[in-house]
Amino acid sequence: LSPDGSYVVFETNDQLDAGDVNGTSDIYLTELGTGAFTPVSLDDDGTPRGNSAWASASDDADRVAFTAPDPTSGIDQIYLWERQTGSVRLLSTGLDALPAADDCSEPMISGSGNAVVFLSQAQLTAVPTGGKKMVYVHVIATGETIAASAGPGATAPDGDSIDTSVSWYGSLVAFGSRATNLTVNPDDNGDTRDVFVYNLANDTLTKE
Repeated sequence: LSPDGSYVVFETNDQLDAGDVNGTSDIYLTELGTGAFTPVSLDDDGTPRGNSAWASASDDADRVAFTAPDPTSGIDQIYLWERQTGSVRLLSTGLDALPAADDCSEPMISGSGNAVVFLSQAQLTAVPTGGKKMVYVHVIATGETIAASAGPGATAPDGDSIDTSVSWYGSLVAFGSRATNLTVNPDDNGDTRDVFVYNLANDTLTKE
């Protein structure tokens, strides 16, 4: 639900569009009071792609992030729908511009629509994941994807990160992690989950 109560983005198996014949879950946008449903999780041919989930919308509902499987590999990817153009683009790509080689999940778009935060064990930047779930931030204006839960010197985390939250503008990302090596000072509580905040403006990570 948008902050002003005008729009709702939701997931359903129901056929709300004539082109939706996949029989699985899709993402739709509705403007309350209009009775109209706009399909969001579109395939390259403009029809709903199916098996879509984790919808997250900007405050004005102009942008919606969601997950859906890659049509070739079946691996869940992160996609972004733009209401003004109706276009859908893939966000979860690596340095080789190919789709992520491991499942991506839990996308969250900032209220401003400037950034999308998500989780994946796939290595999408120069920072190795060490097989752990990494927090990524995709900056929509530049197309850059940043590893937010990296250790000092861009080292791989030694624990999974979860439960992300992003500020309205997209410049601050909070998350929980069991990793013990994300900051310079040693973690003295073992694998107990801690809270971290990543600052995109100065590329710093602090333990709260």
